[in-house]
Amino acid sequence: MKKTFLFLSLLFLILLSGCTNQTVTENQESESPAIVKVAEKDKILSADNFFGKKKGWQSLGSVETYERLGNGINFSIDGEKQVRLSFLTPSLFRVRFSRNNNYSRDDSYAVIAREDQKVNYSVADEKGKIILTTSEISLEIEKNAFRIAVYKDGAPVCEDDKTGIAWNDTWITVSKRKKDGARFYGFGEKTGPLNKAGTAMTNWNTDAYGYWEKTDPIYISVPFFIETGGAVPYGIFFDNTYQAFFDMGKDDDRRYSFGAVNGEMDYYFIYGQTVKKIISEYTRLTGRINLPPKWALGYQQCRYSYYPASRVNEIADNFRVRRIPCDAIYLDIDFMDANRSFTWNKSYFPDVKNFLANLENRGFKIITILDPAIKQEPGYSVYDTGLAGDHFCRMPDGELAVGRVWPGICVFPDFTRPETRKWWGDLYSGLLEIGIDGFWNDMNEPAVFDTPTKTMPLDALHFDYGNRSPHLKIHNVYGQEMIRATSEGLNRLRPGMRNFVLSRSGYAGLQRYAANWTGDNTAHWTHLKMNIPMVLNLGLSGIAMSGADIGGFINSPGQELFARWMELGAFIPVYRGHTEKGTRDQEPWAFGTEVEDISRKYIELRYKFIQALYDLSYEACLTGLPVIRPLFLEFPDDGKTYELEDQYMFGDSVLVAPVVNSGQLERDVYLPAGSDWYDFWTNERYTGGKTVTYNTPLDVMPVFIRSGAVLPLEEVVQYIGENNDTVLTFSVYAGSDGKHDLYFDDYLTTDYIKGVYDRIRISYTGGKSRASIRFEYELNGYGESIRKKYYLVKLVGAEETAMVSIGGIALKNARDERRLQRTAGNGFCYDAAYKTLIIKVMEITDKLEIDIR
Repeated sequence: MKKTFLFLSLLFLILLSGCTNQTVTENQESESPAIVKVAEKDKILSADNFFGKKKGWQSLGSVETYERLGNGINFSIDGEKQVRLSFLTPSLFRVRFSRNNNYSRDDSYAVIAREDQKVNYSVADEKGKIILTTSEISLEIEKNAFRIAVYKDGAPVCEDDKTGIAWNDTWITVSKRKKDGARFYGFGEKTGPLNKAGTAMTNWNTDAYGYWEKTDPIYISVPFFIETGGAVPYGIFFDNTYQAFFDMGKDDDRRYSFGAVNGEMDYYFIYGQTVKKIISEYTRLTGRINLPPKWALGYQQCRYSYYPASRVNEIADNFRVRRIPCDAIYLDIDFMDANRSFTWNKSYFPDVKNFLANLENRGFKIITILDPAIKQEPGYSVYDTGLAGDHFCRMPDGELAVGRVWPGICVFPDFTRPETRKWWGDLYSGLLEIGIDGFWNDMNEPAVFDTPTKTMPLDALHFDYGNRSPHLKIHNVYGQEMIRATSEGLNRLRPGMRNFVLSRSGYAGLQRYAANWTGDNTAHWTHLKMNIPMVLNLGLSGIAMSGADIGGFINSPGQELFARWMELGAFIPVYRGHTEKGTRDQEPWAFGTEVEDISRKYIELRYKFIQALYDLSYEACLTGLPVIRPLFLEFPDDGKTYELEDQYMFGDSVLVAPVVNSGQLERDVYLPAGSDWYDFWTNERYTGGKTVTYNTPLDVMPVFIRSGAVLPLEEVVQYIGENNDTVLTFSVYAGSDGKHDLYFDDYLTTDYIKGVYDRIRISYTGGKSRASIRFEYELNGYGESIRKKYYLVKLVGAEETAMVSIGGIALKNARDERRLQRTAGNGFCYDAAYKTLIIKVMEITDKLEIDIR
């Protein structure tokens, strides 16, 4: 068997010879795929293995000639090597290295923005260096040993070290100088600290069941990071889908390196005056989220598995009877017939359509799991049609690539093939027709049982834009191409409707197709604590919609841990409770009355902030900025914010400080400098730049609001779409001028892309003797205003006032909030206990202005 295997591997290497630079469309076959070495096919390296190979590395020699080509320069080095440097914008450039004077075709699974705009730059050839200058940055290229240094106004931003670009057989790497105090963030889904300085990491999507704080790699590979330690921050995106590695100063504190086992050295450098600008540019390059349906932002309940139908109905009944808001329930693999994707277990769910309609009538959306592994079973329609359409990956000898997964021996669709993506996407039609609302793509690393690599054979072939590449190259994008197929199919089958897809695996740019969660975590305080930096770094990597399994997937949490996790998750973009088979019940009411009440309190808090969350989701669509953010993203001038990883910002104004340690009845909360802060629960005001000690009994999570914040707060509903005609409150926090854009549309369709939405721009200007709150409409075709019984404007931190007027008409003082609510028209009152001025407005009109004296 081993001899046969070695023969096939050798045959595979012979077949994969040559490399062309021709342009091949996605549907064409390439005659000369790239040379790929699969000698280490049963061994997945670590970063230490990769960078520990000290001998055999070769660096670039001297620049012999260079040629200006459009937006960049092509450098010829020692006669046989080339480096192409091209500008996409004045502050973003790309570096590609070819060892044999022949670049591979310019295909990418991540990049959607190309060199489509002309960038003006100058070239100066000075002694020993070539200088390229744009309106934003300057690059100095050393001639005698090709190395790049980036400067801003004469100050170094980023410099190659003495090694620069290097290679060893098929391996490639680049090394750069690491500044004192350098901090590195991003890298997608990684365990460990928020700041990755001094660590080494591997990118290889892995089914990491039971991962821990030092486990690496896990499910998602995003080879993008941001450095913030110098005078100005910058970002680097290494677009290489092979097994890739990063050493951020672990081996040598004076340098950092990144590289891969094969493929090109192909990276993008993004200069930014701010980290926000870097994220915006990176997501312009790789894409931004599509606005989710609003229901997907509500609380979601899952376990492995809810069945039969009576059990699902029992869960739904409990949410409604106990008045705990919930929008979605998941069905894990037991809903299928023998774990086969796109089937139903008719014993558990005998009347699927009526079952789903009943849940829909009670306000529940249903999300089903789907795995890519297709059981190799003649007579199973998905296998039969896939085989007939040649949609499954094959080995170099033409045999199907197989592996054992949940259904048994399985085959694997080649999602890099356009025809296969269409076939897969069309398979969703039956699930949509009976009323399934969302889709959960799992096991898509792809995970395979009983193999050293935990995945399909590394020499299995994929279409790959016509390259016929081995799985070694495609592995890290396999899950992404699956969710691409899912998303494209749903868009075809349900045109004009938004989709919710959740994925466990992916690559840079996965945010274009799906949200993600951090895989099979554990019911342990360590994992509660890891929840924050993991989701923060995902957000910094362009993945704005993510979360972790509330309570932990593996094992059973105690009452305290579950309560604290429900608190922490209330502001996280994906708020889903989930656990595996064999654990205790893990619904909000399963831990006794006290924990049920705490769970209800924080789920209700989520729904109060749901419009603010929707507004932030829309901002992520426009800018790529994450929904939850590390404190340094909003307070870059406060040096104390860069290492904080047990607090996070919800947008730019809400600071959340969860309790992450067992038995902790008080915790320190750092309030960044440059702003005053209000305790959300008491309205007590604090000066920024200080640490406060906060009492945290089991039902309390510290939440602080930045002065100048304008927050829309909804009335609690049991699901999105229930009781729309309620009260909307605008909480305004005095002390700084502020504003908020309230965005609204139909919450379900893609008409917003066509501009069918409206916005209300709320601005606050305040002084010691006078303040004003102004509302301005931006009408873009939605045609519906926010229909509420009335509106409350609460000015927190206000002094008792003598007069409130709207449009010059003075309002009557109702003396207290109860009387105010009974008032037929506009009015106001003052709550001395909470230092809050409360103003009732019956209708929000364009350019409405509230004047306060």
